[in-house]
Amino acid sequence: MSARILFYCHLFVVSNGIKDTQSQQVNDVIDTPAFLTGDVIIGGLFHIFNTKQPDRCDLDLDMYSLMEMEAVKWSLMRLNEVNFIPGVRLGLLAYPTCGIPSIAALQSNKFLQLLREHRASNKTNKPVYIKAVLGPTFSSESAVVSRILSSVPDDYKLLQVSYSSTAAFLTNETNAETFLNFFRTIPSDKIQTQTMLDLLVDLGWTYIGLIHSGDAYGNDAARELSDALAERRICIAAVYQCDSDISRARFHEILYNITALRIKGIVFIGAVSMVRSFIDSIERISFSQYSVPSIIFSESLGLQSEIFFNSESKEIYPAAKGSFAMSPPHKEMSEFSEYWNTMFANMSKNQDDTQINPWLQQFMKLQLGYNKLNVDNLLTKYPSSTFVKYAIMATYSVAKTIKDVHQKVCRGISGLCSEMKENRLSEYIEQARRTTVDFEKDFPQKAKLRNLTERVSFTKEGDIQFQNSGLMYEVYNYQSPSNDTNFEFVNVGSLKKPETPAEGGKPKFTLLKPRVKFYDNMGRITNTVKSICQPNTTCTICLQNHESETYLYDPGDVIVVVTFPIHNRGSEPLHCGPVRRRIGLDVALGAKFAIDKINENSDIFPNKKVGLLLLDTCDDPLITSDIILELQLHGQINNRIPNISDKILGYAGGFSSSPTLQVADITTELKTVQVSCCATSDLLSDRLNYPYYLGLATPLNYTTRVMLQMVNKLGSNNIQVLFSDGKYGESAVKLILSLAPSFNICVAQTVRVYGSDVSNDISSVVASLHRFPGARQVLVYIASPLMPKVARAINSINEHRRFLFIGENCFYHRDYMLKYPNLHGSLIVAEQPIPQSDEYKTYLRKFDPASVELPTSLLYFMQENLNCYYEFSFRKEFPQKCNRELLRKFPEHLDKWTPYLIKSITALIKGAYQALKSMCKDETICSEYRNSPEHVVEFVRNVTLDIDGDDRDDQLFDSNGNGVLGLKIYIIEEKDFVEIGHWHHGDAEPYFERKRIQVYPSNSSCGDVSVTSSTHSETEADTSGIVKLVKTVLLSVFAGAIVILLLAFLCIWRRQTYIMSSMSSDTSTKSEYNSIDDFSIINMKRINSEISLRLGDFFRSDSPCGTPKSTRSTGDIRENSNQVRNERVKNSPSVPPRRNMPGLPTHLSTHIPRHPRLRSEPVIKLSFSPNTARRLNSEPFPKMHRGRADSIGMPYILAPKSRRLQSEPNLPSPNFNRLLFNNAIRRESVQDNGYIFPIHEPRDQQQTETMEIADSVQETEVGIFTQQTDIADRARQIEEDDATQQGGEACGGPVHFVLGNPRDKLHGYSC
Repeated sequence: MSARILFYCHLFVVSNGIKDTQSQQVNDVIDTPAFLTGDVIIGGLFHIFNTKQPDRCDLDLDMYSLMEMEAVKWSLMRLNEVNFIPGVRLGLLAYPTCGIPSIAALQSNKFLQLLREHRASNKTNKPVYIKAVLGPTFSSESAVVSRILSSVPDDYKLLQVSYSSTAAFLTNETNAETFLNFFRTIPSDKIQTQTMLDLLVDLGWTYIGLIHSGDAYGNDAARELSDALAERRICIAAVYQCDSDISRARFHEILYNITALRIKGIVFIGAVSMVRSFIDSIERISFSQYSVPSIIFSESLGLQSEIFFNSESKEIYPAAKGSFAMSPPHKEMSEFSEYWNTMFANMSKNQDDTQINPWLQQFMKLQLGYNKLNVDNLLTKYPSSTFVKYAIMATYSVAKTIKDVHQKVCRGISGLCSEMKENRLSEYIEQARRTTVDFEKDFPQKAKLRNLTERVSFTKEGDIQFQNSGLMYEVYNYQSPSNDTNFEFVNVGSLKKPETPAEGGKPKFTLLKPRVKFYDNMGRITNTVKSICQPNTTCTICLQNHESETYLYDPGDVIVVVTFPIHNRGSEPLHCGPVRRRIGLDVALGAKFAIDKINENSDIFPNKKVGLLLLDTCDDPLITSDIILELQLHGQINNRIPNISDKILGYAGGFSSSPTLQVADITTELKTVQVSCCATSDLLSDRLNYPYYLGLATPLNYTTRVMLQMVNKLGSNNIQVLFSDGKYGESAVKLILSLAPSFNICVAQTVRVYGSDVSNDISSVVASLHRFPGARQVLVYIASPLMPKVARAINSINEHRRFLFIGENCFYHRDYMLKYPNLHGSLIVAEQPIPQSDEYKTYLRKFDPASVELPTSLLYFMQENLNCYYEFSFRKEFPQKCNRELLRKFPEHLDKWTPYLIKSITALIKGAYQALKSMCKDETICSEYRNSPEHVVEFVRNVTLDIDGDDRDDQLFDSNGNGVLGLKIYIIEEKDFVEIGHWHHGDAEPYFERKRIQVYPSNSSCGDVSVTSSTHSETEADTSGIVKLVKTVLLSVFAGAIVILLLAFLCIWRRQTYIMSSMSSDTSTKSEYNSIDDFSIINMKRINSEISLRLGDFFRSDSPCGTPKSTRSTGDIRENSNQVRNERVKNSPSVPPRRNMPGLPTHLSTHIPRHPRLRSEPVIKLSFSPNTARRLNSEPFPKMHRGRADSIGMPYILAPKSRRLQSEPNLPSPNFNRLLFNNAIRRESVQDNGYIFPIHEPRDQQQTETMEIADSVQETEVGIFTQQTDIADRARQIEEDDATQQGGEACGGPVHFVLGNPRDKLHGYSC
């Protein structure tokens, strides 16, 4: 007794020492522990007190939590009585948590504080050796406590075992490090979710509401359930998250919303306190219009029937009657129940128990008042809790773990050895993972319990495993077995482990429907309640969640992946459009039929099952690529199927060419065989790019050749092409353009139709065929999804059947084609049809969508075709339910591609099986199969099958892997597609009945604008075309004449303006410019057009004055130039390399560096002829070489390279010199405007001054002079070549040209 008092004092000191700010909000009740003395202490965290306010305990005791804590204490006492651990007694130190995570964290820290103080000091005579913790009650508490206890060093890392925390995330593999110390003896919510899902399926509920608590338990369970329901075609139409303190008004609002949606079934996941509040809220609502929803409660209810009792009316709540409760396997622990009842019956004699458990003493005093009548009512009101069993299992499991550690470290020594006192606490966690607890064999007879016979162990994540029990979970129905006022929970269902391997390893759920009872608003037994989408309605929210399903999966040992568009392509990339209304279910189910038939055949994969994965490509190459790459990378789709990447035999299917090409690109890189049923693009025939591809359909190059040959036979050689965007249509156009010349056929135009076009846009696009009315034959290559719109547009524009349309497979066997009269007479070149299988028709008649996890989109396709609805559907706007009689009508109109898909899948499986037999052992996919796809392709290529139904196998593929079935030619008539010809593989040309084809008109040919027609309306149409053409020509001629007149007027006006401006320059003020870039735009145009001297004048006809120089030779010029140059080069600096200019000799180069006053580089303007001038004038010279004018002996001119001048045209004026020197006015005008300054000097000064200038040129740079000297002194004229001696006329002396502003002394010179 003294030890106990000492311990309580010690606990009081510890508790007061670790309080923080949170403890101020916590009631004093949490500081009082329950304590059972022992050598080794097990900590305990229990709910004990209810709470009505967040983070605050109340004095309202929770009877069931008190019962569970007492079961733990009772279990330890029983084990101590039999000396379970030799010489070691097990004790208990328990704290209340009130179900609040923050208080649970505070209490767990007390255990760590005790451990720390014990290890820091050995002064205490009786230290507390805490080795493990039991609890806490709720998942949100367990998560917080486990995070704390798992984060400390190994010496303090306590083993934690919970008996009631079921949240799945606590034992997820991804959280293994976070909750390292956590174990539990109760099944995870994953098993509860699976059981709840099976219950909903068996009840036929597909349209439900979900209410869950907002704590960790409720959120996790709701997420698990939502993910599971999404796979089973069950829609959660309304979801509500509620806090523990939710008001009655909020519950009323939720219930009104649920009933307004006509939901008849609710799943409720939450604590007992929330359940009580919810049931009470339903009682206070009037359900006059709708019936009370039926409810499924989660395991947290604990089969506590007392919460369904209305204390005010003393009756059962009507809403509780007929409800369901989930529960882990429930067994009453009769030994404890007897102890519990005896304890209350002898309250006065059990003072020791109340002292060990102070909360029990408080309960007896305050709640019962030690009154026997109250005790009897209590025992009736509170039967044994479900969690009592799991609390006892947790206690025994911890005791067994401690015993195993004791045997290991104490080596058979009785009592608490020193090694066990100081060992690391993490050893108990490691030992728990290795320990197996057999409740029948591991405990003495006096400690055994009659109903506890399981043998259990723990996974590495901490979940419990029942090794000798097949029962996994149970379902209870709250009802009156004898139809009186006594209600109780009755077991109506269970989830069990598979008993034999033949069951596939999947747990089996059984619902005993005859036992189930439903009740109406008045509490009377009623018919079965089904929570489904109601007839004559469409549950839109469920359509949004389920219509986008993208796969159909049937598991197997080997898997065939089939790609097929169930939806059309969406308006945006990577988004699916609506469900395909015309090609879908019958083709997709053909894949499943082929797989099922193979599995029935004992000759192919006799010991294995072939599985199927049907992927919806939405006819979009991007989606196709994305879904296949996800499959190959992760082995699964959306984490909803197991990893199958190592089971894939090959790929099949592929409807249109674009997605099939996308698949072929991927399978080529993966080295995987692909067999396509329907894609026809000729690109797929390229075995260099696609070596592992085989196609059953005839390639497009054969079909196109046949169509062009038909055009020839019809007497025409002028066509148009109508095609859809995508690789299918584009490759067809390329084929036509390449093949048409060999058939002497002209292609007047190609018209592209885009998938994103709306109907009006398509009509306008198709109407463009009228641009070439003479090209009457139109070849059509349109993708199937677009074909209905295009057919409607063709019918609207093809009045009087002016055009003859020749279509490919897109035309054939489409009933809507027959209803358009203007399409009658059109021709079709389509695949050789394969007869529909009678077996497949029978298969469809017996097909039940409810028995197969069929994608919802295919289900809707079936409903639209049959004009009926299924009970589990979310679209029920159809007039009647689907039945067997309606299903018999389904196979009447099967798509022609269905047998193609069946044959292609069969060929792939047969060929792959033969390859596996030759390459691998046990017919299992091996590395040789993966690494030798070319051998697999050979096996598939050599497969033969019965195509025509004549019991004779036929070859499917040629040596290149292309289909060999051939083509049929049809004509569209009023009521049917009539065969009129054919083309067999290997034929040179097609055969067809020409006389059955009516051509309007005949003999259209290349270049025809119109063709004479036999009908009046066609003549009018052609005449109107001619009139339009004549009008167009006349308008063009008139517009051209106006343009010419405007240009002539502009030239005259410009010349006149130029002359007038020159004449007016005498009185104008001289312009001053700081630099070349300051010129006006008009002056820039003028200098660019006027200052262009023709260097050709020196070599051909014109001198600067216009006098012929025919007697002068080029050799004289070169000789004179070379003499002067040689004298100067001796003393001149080294000349940099010269730049070669087009059209000039190499030596005609100059170096003109940038002048400090120029803001851009200068350019040289030289020309021999207009062509050479254009070439030279466009070349900038950012760095020209140094040179001398006298070494060239010919005139040149410098001009600035400015942005404006660069953009103006270079217009050379050969007569510029004549105009300049013969017109004084012009000379003065040019001089005054600062462009060119002419200087006339006497003849006798020329020689001397020329030599002076030559000297200055050597020392300075050509055309650049100082700015401080007068222009007349610095400007010198190069001596005129002996033009006068050769008969030429002098110009009155040489001329020096000043370029730029004369006032700035920036000069260039020439002669």
